Amino acid sequence: MRRISAILLCALLLLPLACAKRKPMEIGSATEPVADPIAIETAKIPEPSDATPDVTSASQIGTTGEDPPETPEAERTETPQTQAHSALPIECKIDWEQKEGELIRFDIDSDGREETISYRMDVENDDTIILIDEKEVLFDFSAQLTEVILIDLDPETPWVNLLVEIDFASDDYVTTEVHLVNGEPVKGVRTEGVSVDENGRVVVYFRTEFLGTRSCSCTCSGEALTPDTVWLDCWYPSEQEIAESFDELVEFYELQIAKRDVPCTVDGKEAKIPKDSYVYLRRINLQEKLAEICTVDGITAIIAFTEDEESWRYLIDGVSQDEYFDNILYAD
Repeated sequence: MRRISAILLCALLLLPLACAKRKPMEIGSATEPVADPIAIETAKIPEPSDATPDVTSASQIGTTGEDPPETPEAERTETPQTQAHSALPIECKIDWEQKEGELIRFDIDSDGREETISYRMDVENDDTIILIDEKEVLFDFSAQLTEVILIDLDPETPWVNLLVEIDFASDDYVTTEVHLVNGEPVKGVRTEGVSVDENGRVVVYFRTEFLGTRSCSCTCSGEALTPDTVWLDCWYPSEQEIAESFDELVEFYELQIAKRDVPCTVDGKEAKIPKDSYVYLRRINLQEKLAEICTVDGITAIIAFTEDEESWRYLIDGVSQDEYFDNILYAD
């Protein structure tokens, strides 16, 4: 009994020494104490805030805010700065005094690279040369380059078109369509002078000798520049111009004078334009050989005509138009 009591007394005496030798727990050790679960749940609740949240744009998602690493020189590729397709049509006027020059840079064959379009006048050989990236398109005319129009005539094709206009020094215009196929210039349809109206449509001009040499026009479509109508519009004076400048219009051959009664139709019925009537040409149908004539006093008539194969003059009822009208001017 005394032995047991002595052992218990020794144990009680050694207990404070054992507690004093224990090391404090290190942070991050495998024996970290388990946190209070109530404290964890409380820490997850964010503090309320009235501030507007920061919204990240789609272009910023996944970025770090730092500049991206620079691409090695060998891996760089240049992206050409091509002009917008919506900029078409583009009209490039040519200065008569300028014999060569760059006109425009444009991706005309949709290959993602701009072509340089320029021109050169070969005065010695009377040639006009259009250059597309130094590839020559020869126009062997003794004439002057006046305009190049860049336009998309057919949205179904992968290229856009160049309309190259040349003047034979007397307002005798010839226009040729040019485009690129597999990087090579190709000449297309050839017609008379062209322009672009306020709606971006191509207007083609035709020459006629009816009631004198004059120009008529219509809008056209497609790479073939097909006329949109058989009736071609001619320039004609307004009622105000007739009232205010009648004598000048006669002097400059804008009004013709009937030398005799002229067979015609008015509102689909056979009629005649009376002798001594002053008239002007308003529209002409070169396919069906019909001309729409107006008198200065307001009558609109249709005259049927034919063309003499030898003289190239127009005939009305088998008789030369010169026998029916006076004050007709022909260009040489």
